[in-house]
Amino acid sequence: MTGEGQAVVRGGPRRRRANVDGGRSEAVLVRVTPAEKQLLAMVAEQAGVSVPRLLVESTLRNESPQAVKDRRDLLALMRGVQQLVGRVGTNVNQITRAVNATGETGKELAGTLAGIRRMLDRVDEAMDEVAAR
Repeated sequence: MTGEGQAVVRGGPRRRRANVDGGRSEAVLVRVTPAEKQLLAMVAEQAGVSVPRLLVESTLRNESPQAVKDRRDLLALMRGVQQLVGRVGTNVNQITRAVNATGETGKELAGTLAGIRRMLDRVDEAMDEVAAR
């Protein structure tokens, strides 16, 4: 989880906002023309969010619908990078297992492990920063 009301879920963006303490007790009714409703639905679909979420995010974050979509796309890309780095970590674990079996350690293994951990930490921090915008 990131900031209040924000959720980053590994594997894909959430369509719903995260729960907040006390819930959300207030509702807003917006009246639009049929053409405006159709346009809102189209823009929300392009951004990959619901119409209410589009309205909340674009208004409260002072973002355009394109900025909402760009942020979501960036988070999805960063999740992909995170998964790839995780796979590298899995491979390193397999190497470590082999080293443990033979008793021989390469000098570069400790540095590689530390580098992977630093990379994952930076990706996590970047995702939190982007999600908080």
